[in-house]
Amino acid sequence: MTPHLPVVPDRPTVRVVHPCGSFDEARRAHLRRGVERLERAGCRVRWDEAVSARAAYRGYLAGTDRQRQRELLDAFTEPGVDVVWAARGGSGAARIARSLTDSLVGVPPRLLVGFSDVTTYHAALNQRLGWPSIHGPVVTTLAYRDAARQAVADVDEVLAVLTGGRTHLTFQPQPGAEVLAPVYGGNLTVLASLCGVGLLPTVPRAIWLLEDHAEPPYALDRALTQLRLGSAADRAAALWLGDLGLDRDRTLRRALAQDVSAPVFEGAPAGHRGRIAAIPLGVSVRFTPEQGRVTWAAGRAVG
Repeated sequence: MTPHLPVVPDRPTVRVVHPCGSFDEARRAHLRRGVERLERAGCRVRWDEAVSARAAYRGYLAGTDRQRQRELLDAFTEPGVDVVWAARGGSGAARIARSLTDSLVGVPPRLLVGFSDVTTYHAALNQRLGWPSIHGPVVTTLAYRDAARQAVADVDEVLAVLTGGRTHLTFQPQPGAEVLAPVYGGNLTVLASLCGVGLLPTVPRAIWLLEDHAEPPYALDRALTQLRLGSAADRAAALWLGDLGLDRDRTLRRALAQDVSAPVFEGAPAGHRGRIAAIPLGVSVRFTPEQGRVTWAAGRAVG
């Protein structure tokens, strides 16, 4: 955990990586549009389009474990890179997260941006290296516009967080006491799958951010139970729920709240549909539910 979010220069150099799932032509088109949005916003983008075009490994991965780990390691050590930004989620992160973080010991931290299966990398970087990271849109998400069916992001707002121009985010105000704690988490199903493998943050009294996609209520119940029983989430200061992928998830949220001793809050700008914002992970925040506001301190540049 860090006391502040390290920030990057204005007009940052972004390295786009392919650390999880494979790409069909539709996803490659979204990826190209997402890269274009970053460039229009002033980023200097480094992207090897040939990587997204290579044949899928096992039919669902963007490359072999060795290829994906090599790309990530290069991105975290390449001179001049300010931000490492995941092209998409999917699957496969848990296959290489431990060996990747072993290879990064002693390397200066860089911010990783992404969500969904990228949750595994966030957890590993936060826990094993003490690096902060950003739960936020993947690059393909930047091409989306239909908030009812997809996650949508304000690129300028995300970049403002990365560069230190924005040190807060807002959500729907709701009753509850203020919490001073670090934020960890991401995709609930992914987090549950990491129990017992040494990748989950072990900081007690943390705020756990949770979102999910296309899982039935019983599966979300099972995942939260596994996370409660198998991780430090059992001692959480609060749970902060984003979109859980259900049309009627308010009833489920109330049911899940009965299973935890920590207060449960809603409205996190995270998930596979609706607004997705840049949320610092592994960073101390001031969480004020009655104001619907989360704030943090911004520090020196990384890299």
